[in-house]
Amino acid sequence: MTDKLNKVSELLYASFDRALHPEFLGAANSCLVEGERVSTSLYLGRAGHLVVFRSADAALTEMLVPRDRALPRSGLIKSCSFGDLMHFSFKHNGPLFYRVSVTIERLDPASFGRRAEELVLAARNIRASFCRNPADELSFSVASLDEGKDHVTVSVIHFCKGDNSIVRSVSTARAAE
Repeated sequence: MTDKLNKVSELLYASFDRALHPEFLGAANSCLVEGERVSTSLYLGRAGHLVVFRSADAALTEMLVPRDRALPRSGLIKSCSFGDLMHFSFKHNGPLFYRVSVTIERLDPASFGRRAEELVLAARNIRASFCRNPADELSFSVASLDEGKDHVTVSVIHFCKGDNSIVRSVSTARAAE
């Protein structure tokens, strides 16, 4: 089990940036307004993976079949409404063993400052690491790691003062049976 978990952990870190793909972040930034949220989720199964991007009124889906569990950066991408997305099904031959979700929220400057301050205070009580931008004390990232017996979860929150956005990312990998 440990060897399997190590392999899944390597996959987790190697493909962590997949859900932060420029195609999705670009679409997110183009439609974001203050107080709005968008999210991207990546589901990886044995037969392939599905990426879902959602905003208030639109969605992108991407379904790929990985080679040796690699996650290529190009594939079939289609735009659809939320109603169409509800009918989209992802079938795979084995258990889901990897998922990453990213939520982006853009706030007004005052709310952004309050949320950043609250997070800094809360993070002192959890196992977390900070990566601060020295040029701007309100642009930073907080990451925490949870390693269980059969799973690894990485949580990252990026506070981006440049556009008052908060990017939350949660990645979970578990050893496949």
